[in-house]
Amino acid sequence: MVKRVLVSIQRSALSGQLILFKSTALRARYANSSLAIRVAWPMAKAIGL
Repeated sequence: MVKRVLVSIQRSALSGQLILFKSTALRARYANSSLAIRVAWPMAKAIGL
């Protein structure tokens, strides 16, 4: 029971990170901001995208 709750928390946290990364990447693309790309790219590599 506890393990199942922990797994669901981890999944929601991971999907939250993915949503955050996607919105950051979109913002970087539209704003053409090299700083946002520099921040988002290592994050994507760390997550494993």
